[in-house]
Amino acid sequence: MKPHVTAAVIGCLMLAAAPVYALNVGDPFPDFTVANTLSPEHSTYLQVPYQGSIQLSKIPYEVIIVEFLNVYCHTCRMQVSIFNELKQAIERDADLRGKVCLLGLAVGNSLDEINTFVSEFGVQYPVLSDADKALFNATGNTRGTPHTYVIRRGELGFIVDYHAGGVSSADRYLDSIRHTLRGSLTGSSPGNILVPLTFKAGGQPVSTAGLGGRRFILYFPSSQARALENDLRTMALQMEALKNIALKNDLSIYVFPPPGSDCAACGVPEPLACARKADPSIREALAVGDQPLVVCVNEYGRIVYRAETLSQLAAERMYEGQEYKPKPQLTPEQIQELIRRSIAALGHQAAEIEHLVLENRQDLYVITAAPQGSGVFYFARVESGITMCDVCHDTHFVYVFDQNGIVVDFIPLEITKYGNVAWDEADIAKMKKNLAGRSLFEPFSFNPAVDAVTTATMSSSLIYEAMNRAREYFKDFYEYRFRESHWQGLCFSVICKLKSLAAGAAAREPGFVLDDASLQKLMSAAGLTGCPTGGMYIVLDGDLLCSQHGLNMQGCAP
Repeated sequence: MKPHVTAAVIGCLMLAAAPVYALNVGDPFPDFTVANTLSPEHSTYLQVPYQGSIQLSKIPYEVIIVEFLNVYCHTCRMQVSIFNELKQAIERDADLRGKVCLLGLAVGNSLDEINTFVSEFGVQYPVLSDADKALFNATGNTRGTPHTYVIRRGELGFIVDYHAGGVSSADRYLDSIRHTLRGSLTGSSPGNILVPLTFKAGGQPVSTAGLGGRRFILYFPSSQARALENDLRTMALQMEALKNIALKNDLSIYVFPPPGSDCAACGVPEPLACARKADPSIREALAVGDQPLVVCVNEYGRIVYRAETLSQLAAERMYEGQEYKPKPQLTPEQIQELIRRSIAALGHQAAEIEHLVLENRQDLYVITAAPQGSGVFYFARVESGITMCDVCHDTHFVYVFDQNGIVVDFIPLEITKYGNVAWDEADIAKMKKNLAGRSLFEPFSFNPAVDAVTTATMSSSLIYEAMNRAREYFKDFYEYRFRESHWQGLCFSVICKLKSLAAGAAAREPGFVLDDASLQKLMSAAGLTGCPTGGMYIVLDGDLLCSQHGLNMQGCAP
């Protein structure tokens, strides 16, 4: 029996050669004009005349999401439900509706192929033909489909977000859209207009909407005890810092006591004002969790800072007109050179270092070991942490890990200890010994008495906190053969479940035959989504194989 393989199984098509460079975030997206082959409904959706032609720059939306797809690309087909969900979410959101639209461009496909694709997969957004691949080739990103660009409309239409490949949720692009439009949206993130809040402070009603023209800070302390001295997350220390910030910068600061506490228990010093009996919905509106929160709002009513703490140094920079984001003084090129040296010390040469922004918007360097095609990759993450101590500097470092998620190196960029003295070689060696050989997917428990560098307990704890965040950052990452055996094991587990279901069906139904149609029914009935990395399951001589992980040669447990 020959395997049943359709064009969808082939995967995403590899298309024509790229121009001199590939477009990325910050570049203007090429304007184009194509024939309007859309239905009246989709023409109305894009707000363009029916028939005639469509020019990208004439589509009157603030943000346009352009997806390059191919109707035979398996990943593109899987993305249809996600983009349908994205379109529906935009239409439900009063802040986004009328400002954002979706447009598909089918690379190398005819109108007939597009119509079949739209009908078969229930595509709800407009799809135009790029039959000669001219539009796709103009981007320079021609290594298969899908490719998605988020474009902020303007004189040139700049790319504000770009993603190659599929995504697992519409939230990936909803977050990007809201970030792009944040200056015109109310919300709780930096760049948003602060949601209107009302409360009482100093015996007087306060409305944040009535504070227009004045800068102010909202502070939500936590009652959680802190083990480390000088931890700015401690309520008393943060309020003392805020007191100095208020006196120096002539701004209002409002303190919201933790749940179960009150103004008297908090001991709020002047000139800070305590919000008495504030409505719990305020905490909900600002997404206040268990940790402390400081929110700074400028004279235009926009949030300019949101973090667990605010040091006097950060406040000085912010109120000098700079948006405060912790970042190392070294350039990306200098950091990459340090990474190259790290890889060389491990016995490999870096053939290429690529900067990625993952679906969850986390940054990552991917290092391809020489020679190209060796299949050996390393990964590096730059961490920049806001100081939790009002007399300390921010902490910046790089950790390097291998394809199994094992830490192999620690590279300090800017880390200081007591007196803001840079770490010496012994300090660096101790932290490297602490971290190297440990899995990112195991907890990094911090014991100050054992793990801290001498007179650097705060910066040491920040490093451990960053390492503990790695589990969440990289739990869904599988490209570049990362955790290959882990993902293969999950894939084969699904295959074993399907084979068991097929055996049960064959026992119940004498005429049962395992083929593509019955396989899909089994998966749907059992609620199985298939290979976790997007591979296709193929029926081969009564067995199942995955287009990415192959046959399960180890078999299934009885």
